[in-house]
Amino acid sequence: MAKKGDGHTSYKKLSLDDAVYLRRLDVAALLRCSPSHVYELVKRGLLPRPVRLSPSYSVWKKADVLAAMEKVYAENAV
Repeated sequence: MAKKGDGHTSYKKLSLDDAVYLRRLDVAALLRCSPSHVYELVKRGLLPRPVRLSPSYSVWKKADVLAAMEKVYAENAV
């Protein structure tokens, strides 16, 4: 365990609230859907396309996902 002043920095574990970018599992958790359904929402145009950081690593901007959610909720408001 790092003690104060011993030259080690303590890092807190980031929560979904702290994130700027979200992985597919994070988006699925936020939307309360399956991870595979996230890509279906992208295909249907309800979510933005992910940003590809490498061939095997894609992320979504959290602000874009939240904006897409707001848009869908506003369009479906009764």
